[in-house]
This record gives sequence, C-alpha cells and structure tokens, in this order.
Amino acid sequence: MNFAQEQNQAVAALKRGDRATCLTALSRLADAPDTAAIAFAPLARLADAIGACGHARRFALRVLDQSSGQEPELLGLLDILVRNGGMSEARERAHSALERLPQSLGLNHFCGVIASQLGETEAAREHFDRVLSQAPLAAPAWVSFANLPGTGSEREIEALKQALSQAVRTPPENQAAMQSALGFWQHRADDRSAFDYWDRAAALMRSVRPYDRSREEAAVDALIASTPRAEMGWKPSTQTSTRPILVTSLPRSGSTLVEQILCSHSSVTDGAELNLFKHALMPIGGGVQPALAERFNAAHPDPWSMVGGFYLDMLDGRFGPEGRIVDKTLNFSRFLPWLEASLPEAPLIWMRRNPEAAALSCYRTWFPQGLNWSWSLEDIAHQFRLEDRLYEHWSTLYPDRILSVQYEDLVADADSWIARIAEHCGLAPEPQMSRFHETRRAVLTASVDQVRQPLYDKAVAGWKQYEVQMRPFSEAYRPA
Repeated sequence: MNFAQEQNQAVAALKRGDRATCLTALSRLADAPDTAAIAFAPLARLADAIGACGHARRFALRVLDQSSGQEPELLGLLDILVRNGGMSEARERAHSALERLPQSLGLNHFCGVIASQLGETEAAREHFDRVLSQAPLAAPAWVSFANLPGTGSEREIEALKQALSQAVRTPPENQAAMQSALGFWQHRADDRSAFDYWDRAAALMRSVRPYDRSREEAAVDALIASTPRAEMGWKPSTQTSTRPILVTSLPRSGSTLVEQILCSHSSVTDGAELNLFKHALMPIGGGVQPALAERFNAAHPDPWSMVGGFYLDMLDGRFGPEGRIVDKTLNFSRFLPWLEASLPEAPLIWMRRNPEAAALSCYRTWFPQGLNWSWSLEDIAHQFRLEDRLYEHWSTLYPDRILSVQYEDLVADADSWIARIAEHCGLAPEPQMSRFHETRRAVLTASVDQVRQPLYDKAVAGWKQYEVQMRPFSEAYRPA
C-alpha cells in the first residue's frame, strides 16, 4: 500500500463530499504498518472531520502513544479524542503529559475542563489555579473557573477585577470573556451590576463577531420553501432504527436536563452533544444547501437509507453497538427534513422555554465560538423568532414525530412529564430517571452544575430581576 497515495485519495474524497470513499481509504490506512506515528496526526483530523469516531480515536492514540509531540499538536489530538468518545484515554494521556510539563498552561486548562465536566470540582480548581497563577490574563481559565460551584469569593472577584484592569491591550474576545465571568459571579451574588458586565462583554464581541440577520433569514426561508415531502417524490429510507433519541432546542432551554433524565435510564448508554448528523449529510453539503438535496435524491437509488446508515455507523463507532443513544444537537431545526427522510423512526424531543428566561441565559453565557446572535438582545430576539418559525413549520408537518416539552411544565410536574418523555422514546419509566441528578457522567455544556442538582424552580422566573434591562429583547421579540 502506498501510504501517501491513500492519504491523498482520502483528502480528495473529503473535498468532493464522498464520505464512503474517504472512509474506505481511512480504513486501509488504519492497518498501515511501520509508519512514523506523526504521519497519523493528519489522519486523525481527517477522520474527525467525517465523524469516523473509531478511526479518529485510533489515529490520535497512535500518535499520542508513540510521540511526545509539541504542545499545540498534543492538545489538538486530545480534543479529537474527547469529541470522538475517548475522554478517559484523553484524560490519562493529558495527566501523563503533565508529569513532563507540569507548568503547561494548555494541559492544565484541558485537565481542569475535563475535571469540571466530570463534577470533580476540587481537581478542576487546582488546575485552573495553576493556569491563573502563571497567566492572570488567561480569559478561558477565568470563564471555566467562574462556572465551578463555590467560586466567586471577594478575594477571587477582586483578583479578576485586577486582571481585567490589566487586559485593556489584549484582544476584544479576551476582555469580553473576563467581563462575562465577572458578570456571572456578580449574578451569583444577586448583584444587579452583573448586567453591566454582560453588556460590556456583548459590545466587545459585536465588534469582532457580527450577526448577519439577512443571511439567517434567507437560510430559513429556503429551508421552509424546499421541505421534502414523500408526495413530492422523495425516496423513503429503509432505516427503521429507533436507537438514537434526538433532542433539540434553542441554547439554554433545558435540553441538557432532558438528556440527563434520559441518560439515567438503564437502556440509555450515554449522551452527548454529538453534532454527527452533519457528517452523514456530506453528500448534500452538510445539509445547509437544500438544492443539493434535490440532486442527491435524484442521483442515487436509495439516498436517504445511505445517509441514515452513515449516521448509525457513526453511533456504533462512537458508543459501540449496544444501548439507546441521546443525540442532543441544538441545530436539528435546520436538519429536520433530512432527519425525517433518513431516520423516520427516531423519536425527537423539542425543548421550549420562556423566551425572556432563555434569552437572558444566552446573553450571560460565554459561547467561545458560533452563536454570534447571542451578543445583542435584539439579535437574540431575531434568532428566536426564526426558530419559532421553524418550530411551527416542523410541528405542523411532523406532529407525531415531535414531542414538545415546555421547560417550566417539566419543572412544575416532573413525574408526569418524565413518563411522557419515556413513552415517546419507547422506554419503560424507571425510578432513577426522577433522580437524574445522582447520575454520574461527563456533562459538556454550561449546564454542568445545574443537572447535578434536583429540579428547582429558581430559573423559571429568575429573569424578572432584570426585567427592565431585558426590555430591548422583549420589544424586539414581540413588536407592537
């Protein structure tokens, strides 16, 4: 086998959206003998790019176990491991690398994030303390540290304020992250000045990550206008698997809570914000170009069975062949026609939440990438109205497929809603689903602390303490 030739074929297949050929080439390369470990680093990235989780893990581990590598390369491979189901292996390799590089900012931050996701607060604190003692302007560490339970003492707030005063010459994103973290601590202390810090963070971010309203509107218009329907000649999928349990919502609307409830069931083996379905949609440009779907449907004898098969194979590679899987992907509203076409039996739960509560939570949450609409209350309102359009459209087309769950209703009457959620997913209710906060697993979202507590109603009306500051959102969301 010619290693370089196979690698070039895999790259070429990726560029033309041919996932099957790319995967075949990667499978052959996985068995390549006596090749320098570092040659597998680009293959790990390539496998990650197509959702070939098993290959991504194997390639990344081959490099990590045979080469010390430079820190940026090392951190990149560790991230690939985590994304592809290798958190325990990534943690082991990161701690091993820390023995060689105990002062590494990147490795300490990585280990701190993993510890916080696993609920190991003290270990996470130690790692972030090491980072901040060496680099007090390291904004990502401040954000992660501020989200740990029990942080936000007067001494810590003062240290962050001091760091922020010295950060004026750092990039806007760095200053914004620190402002956001300080706002979070002030909010935790019921200090109304929290909103001022969030406003400053948002203003900084709008200067570097503007939101394109017209582009978003055009995308939603095109999606609704080209909704595939069986009577329009779309070929039905033969994939009847109910293994995936699909969960979607706007950010900060309760999807992680439902994921935690479902993952407490004995038949559900994990749960993650997978975002794997976009890889299954490589033949149609990741699903964002409806016109490509028309051509794809016409060109293949069984197109949607192929897409569904890609996705189910990814679940096997990520989780193994056993158990139901929760796929919590927040932009399923933009993929739902293709989900309906390729995985017609997979249940879908759509979480909804009071708009002001969700908007405030988005505004005060630091999103390190994407979600450019979250830096303006008016832009949040615009994005929420677009999501409402999609929700109404899909709910009308697929009423039996979608179970709508209002976050406030779930909090008020948990037992009956948990039973309904279980029934919709074809699960027999189990007592531990109501004790979801006792389930120990990695939680990768900003809700990591909340889902480890019993249900509480503080978040239902908590936004009202900022009702005056939220008026720009309310007026834009509900125009006169």
